[in-house]
Amino acid sequence: MLIVTSDESEGIVPFLSIDVSRLNISALYTDDRVQILNCSGQFNAYCCSQQETFMRDSSFCVIFNSKNFPRLFWESLRLGCIPVVASMDVILPFQANLDWRLASVRIALARFPELHFILRSFDMPEVLEMRRMGRIFFEHYLSDRSVVIRTLLASLRERLGILSPAQDVVNVLISGKQCCALSPACVLGPIEASVDSPAFLHNFSSINMYSYRYWNIVGISGKSPEFIPFSVDPPSESEFFADSNIGFRPIKPGSGVEFSKALGGNRIREQFTVVLLTYNRDSVLSTSLERLHRLPYLNKVIVIWNNIAREPPGAWPRLHVPVEFIKVPKNSLNNRFVPWNRIRTEAVLSLDDDVDLEQQEIIFAFRVWRENRHRIVGFPARYHARYGDQMYYNSNYTCQLSIILTGAAFLHKSYLHAYTHQMPQAIRQHVDDVTNCEDIAMNFLVAHLTRQSPIKTTDKWTLKCPTCSESLWRDQSHFRERNDCIHLFTKIYGYNPLKFTQYRADSVLFKTDLPPDRQKCFRSI
Repeated sequence: MLIVTSDESEGIVPFLSIDVSRLNISALYTDDRVQILNCSGQFNAYCCSQQETFMRDSSFCVIFNSKNFPRLFWESLRLGCIPVVASMDVILPFQANLDWRLASVRIALARFPELHFILRSFDMPEVLEMRRMGRIFFEHYLSDRSVVIRTLLASLRERLGILSPAQDVVNVLISGKQCCALSPACVLGPIEASVDSPAFLHNFSSINMYSYRYWNIVGISGKSPEFIPFSVDPPSESEFFADSNIGFRPIKPGSGVEFSKALGGNRIREQFTVVLLTYNRDSVLSTSLERLHRLPYLNKVIVIWNNIAREPPGAWPRLHVPVEFIKVPKNSLNNRFVPWNRIRTEAVLSLDDDVDLEQQEIIFAFRVWRENRHRIVGFPARYHARYGDQMYYNSNYTCQLSIILTGAAFLHKSYLHAYTHQMPQAIRQHVDDVTNCEDIAMNFLVAHLTRQSPIKTTDKWTLKCPTCSESLWRDQSHFRERNDCIHLFTKIYGYNPLKFTQYRADSVLFKTDLPPDRQKCFRSI
C-alpha cells in the first residue's frame, strides 16, 4: 500500500499520524507493506524520482483531496495501482458515466483507521479485476488529450441525447460471375430469401439503457453501434401474441421434425453471413462453396480474396444466396475481421477455405450462438497451458479449452468493429508480420471484453481437409509463432484474458433413446 501526500494534504497527514502508525503496526502483523511518499517541500525531488517505481510496485495508492489529486489519480491508473480515494467530496473523471467502484476504492477520512482491514477484505481476483478495469478506463477515456476530448464529446452527446456518427464500415469491390447450379442438399430448415438484420436499432437505447455497459465494460467508441451483442431478449411468450410476434418463427410442440421447420430461440428470425478467407486454392474454394448450397438461414457468402497478384476466378458454383468476392489491397489475415459494409447480419460465420463442416453442424452452432451472442461459438478448440515459467499454445486433446479457432466459428459483427478500430494496433501489426495468430487475437479481444470463455460445439477437435496438399499447422514454426503471440498479446493487454471452459454444447436429444414416432433434433449432434 502506498500513501501519497503533497503540500495541500500536509494538514491531513499529521491529523492522521496516530492512525498511520497503527496502520504500519497492523501491516507488520500481516506481512503487508505500507509506504508513505511525501511529495512536498524538500522531499519533492526524491518523490518525483521514486513515485513511478513505488506506484508500479503497489497494489493500492491512497490519495488525498488536493490540487495534485487529478495528476496522482491519473498516474496511479497508468501504473496499475488501484486508487484509494480518501475523500467523499472529490469529483472523479467522468463519474456521471464511469462507475469508478469497478476500478477504485473510496472511503471517508473518518474511516481511515479501518483502511487496512477494508483493503485486506478484497481477495486476489477482485484486486486483479480492479486493476484490469483501471487499465480499461485509462486507455479508453484518459490516456491522452485526444482520448479525453473524444470521451468528453461522447459524454456531452449522451447528456444532450445527440446521436453519435455511425460506426465506420469498409467499402469493397465485388467481382465475378456464377456458373451452373448444384443439386439440392439435405434440408435442415426453411430456405428463405435473404433477410438482413435490422441495423442501428439501438441509437437511443445505447445512450440510455445500455449506456452503463458501454462505458464501464465494452468501452465507448464515439460511434453509434450498428448492432449490439448484449441487447435484451423479449419474454418467451412474445412469439405467441399478435401484438408482439412479428418476425418470430416459433417452434411447434414436438421433436426433431417440428424443430427443423423453425428457428425459435426467443428472438426474431435472423440469418448469418459466411466470411470465407482464401488465397490461391481455387479448387478447394469451389468445394467449400458447394457445401454451402441450400444451407438454411444463410444470408450471403463473402469471399475475402487475399491474393493480390491475380484476380478472383471468373466462375464458381451457383448458390441459393449471393456470393460476393472482396478484392483487398493487401494480403493480410486481418482482412478476415474487417467490418465490411456488405456484412448485413449480426451473425458472422468465419471460415477457412479448407474447412469441411456438415450443414447440420453449422446450423446447430448458429442456434447455440443465438443464445450466446456475445461469445465465440465454434468447432476446433485449443488452449493455453503453463510449462515452466511461460504460457504456451497447445492443440492436444484436453478436458478444458480457452480458444476457438476462427477458421470455423460464429461471432458477432460488433467484434469486427472492435478488432479493426479498438484493439491495439500492435496486435494487428504482429499478425501481419508473422502471417499468423489472428484467431488468437480475436479470442483475446472477446475474452477481454466479456470476461467469458468461448463455446465449443460438437465433438470435432480438428477439421482436416482431405483434398488439401498442405496445411500450415503441420509446420513446427507455426506453433512457435503462436507461442510467441500468446506472450506478446499478454504483454500488450497487461494480463492474459483467456478464460477456460470445461464443457461443450450438444443438442438436447443427443444420445437420448427416442420412441419410433419421434425424431432427434439433429441426425448426429
